[in-house]
Amino acid sequence: EFRRVLFRSFLRTGFASLLLCSAMLAWQTSAVNHAADEAAIKTLWAKFEAGFNKGDWKTCASVFTVDGDRMDSYGNFFHGRETIEKSYIEIFSGAYKSGTTNSKLISLRFVTPDVAIADLDTEVHLPNQPVRLLQATTVYVKQNGQWFISAHRPRVRAQTLPQNQKK
Repeated sequence: EFRRVLFRSFLRTGFASLLLCSAMLAWQTSAVNHAADEAAIKTLWAKFEAGFNKGDWKTCASVFTVDGDRMDSYGNFFHGRETIEKSYIEIFSGAYKSGTTNSKLISLRFVTPDVAIADLDTEVHLPNQPVRLLQATTVYVKQNGQWFISAHRPRVRAQTLPQNQKK
């Protein structure tokens, strides 16, 4: 009886150890994969910002999925890469002509291996205007091994609204 109890205990302990080791290995593997994906997402956003800073609407739209969407900081909604491209043509020929942007990644969380959510703080510099401070949430999806923006939602940071500015 003692041997049977000892054997069962050994089996349970061995099985638990095996599960723990498997979980640790899976976690390490996913962390390594996320590092590569995080770098790819940062590169994609840098491509977007470089395009924005040059007024290059094609580059800005190219980082979105074909069925992606964006909302601008004024609440206008654009669905589909073609519509997004037209929206950038419009802003680069108008209010955002010669404008530049600079963003800081605040957080990046992988919901699944192919979906990530990023939070950004962004400064938008427009000629002869105060700096616009924005916060944005961006959803990234991996399609056929390549990352794209599926949804982008910027909003004006509260401290930049006229009623919240110090006089």
